[in-house]
This record gives sequence, C-alpha cells and structure tokens, in this order.
Amino acid sequence: MQINDRKTYIPTKKSVVALGNFDGIHLGHVALINKAVAFANESGFLSCVYTFSDHPSNFKNGINGIITDNSEKAQILSELRADLLCLDDFDMVKDLSCRQFCEEILVKGLGCEIAVCGDNYSFGAGRSGNSDTLKRVMEDLGKKVVVLDCVSKCGDCINSTHVRELICEGKMEEASELLGRRYSFCSEVVHGKKLGRVLGSPTINQFFPEKKLRPKNGVYISLCSFDGKKYAGVTNVGVNPTVNDGVNAPVLCETHIIGFDGDLYGKEVRIEFCRHLRDEKKFPSLDELKKEILHNVSQAQEYFERETLL
Repeated sequence: MQINDRKTYIPTKKSVVALGNFDGIHLGHVALINKAVAFANESGFLSCVYTFSDHPSNFKNGINGIITDNSEKAQILSELRADLLCLDDFDMVKDLSCRQFCEEILVKGLGCEIAVCGDNYSFGAGRSGNSDTLKRVMEDLGKKVVVLDCVSKCGDCINSTHVRELICEGKMEEASELLGRRYSFCSEVVHGKKLGRVLGSPTINQFFPEKKLRPKNGVYISLCSFDGKKYAGVTNVGVNPTVNDGVNAPVLCETHIIGFDGDLYGKEVRIEFCRHLRDEKKFPSLDELKKEILHNVSQAQEYFERETLL
C-alpha cells in the first residue's frame, strides 16, 4: 500500500475513495473500507482511503488522544488491502465549500469516480455538508456516491468517541469488541529505576507516544510483541505511588514480561491491553506491593491459559 500526502499526490488512475476520519479503524470503518476495496476491485480502479494526518475531532469531549496513529492506520489499511492512504492537512481544506471539496480534492486531486462514506459523514466549511450533500454534488459532477449505514453493537452505532471513552475507563475487552482487535501502542524501552528486579519482577519502561490515548491508570493483563514473538505480560499504567511521592512523577507504562529476562533497552515493543485487573494504588510497604504483583502475574497466566492467545 502507498502512503501519500494529498498536496503532492498526482492521480494516474481512477479511484474509489473511502471518506472519514478513521481514528481507531473500528468495525464500522472496516465495513466501509471493505466496501470501497470491493468496488475498486470490481471496477479496476484504485482503492483510496482519504483522511487527515491530524484532526480536532480526535480530541473532543475532553478526551485527549488518538486511538491509532498514522503508522498504525497504514498497517491496518494494508491488511485490509487498500491501495492508497492519502493523508491531508485538515487546516488546508476545512474552509472549502462542499462543491470545492468535491471538485478540487476528490475529482481533480484523487481521480475519484466512486466515493464511499458513512451515513454520519460531514464535510465542507463549518461541517455544512452531509452524505446527502456529497451525493448531490458528486452526481452533478458525473460521479457516484455510496452511503453505508452505521455498524451497530448491542443496538448502538459504533463510533470512535465511544471507543475512546471505553479505553479511558479501562474497559479494554469492550473496546476490543468494537475495534475488532486489542488497543495497543508501540514505543521504545527506556531506563527506569530498576526497582522491578528488587521486587522479583523486572519490568520494561515505556512512555506513551505523543498524542496517543492513554488508558486509565491501573494494572492490566497485556500481550507484548517484539522481535517477531509475543509474550504474556502484566502492565502498570501510572506513576507507581508506592515508590514515588507523586510530585511531578511522569506517567509510565511498566510491563513485567512473563518468562523473559533479556535486555530490551532501545527496542520498540508493542503492548496490547487485554484486561484491566485493578486500579493503581499505594501499598503500605514494598513487601505488600511484591505480594500483589505476584498475584497479578498469576492472574495473567490463568488468563492466557484460558484464552490460548500464545
């Protein structure tokens, strides 16, 4: 799959364009993208996913952070067999009228013959246009628009805002059901205080990538991936109040990788959040903390034996 900046992209082939913000690429997004890919394959066109490199709706309702960064989007879209991910600058197009957007961005800029969107799609200056507007303008330009109904779960439409809320509440299993995969992040392993070895459970330390949505502070069963292998883990998100006074303590992701004792400093490790075990708390002593960590490791081992994820 190709990744292009819309400003420099020159279409050489007609395309079917999937439209949306696509933060999370949840099951509703997957259905839309699959439809666009299918139309493209049937017509001999290019399947293109048009979205923004950064979008203010990813940070609404007081929840700051994205579910999927652009590299994650690219990987998922490649697995969905899209031909092209075209990223645009929201500030460059937000003031275009609906007709300008269709003419300049879709038809001229992307070679769009068929546009595919959800029934809640909005576009144009001040979000003045919706899916009906898109259909009317594009048909006037001799093009086709396909509008998909939302994908529902338990009677409610799946949307990125709800997925974001679930992650912030630590409801990882519910979020996974809407995403179709576990919520995760990937970042470099950094040096910590090395207290884990003293407690008998060495950990890797990671910071969350900039703008990435951070789950509720607490302890999680996790799946850790690096060097082409996956391991069971126990991950603490927070400031570790038992050993930190909490003043200016950075929020870290500390993960004990069960059965692994190698050096991962400087490596990129992906952490997938499986289940929330407990909230972060301050223990009265290191011995009490050690006891609880061993209990959490046992819980994780039982979980992986039951779920057969490894």
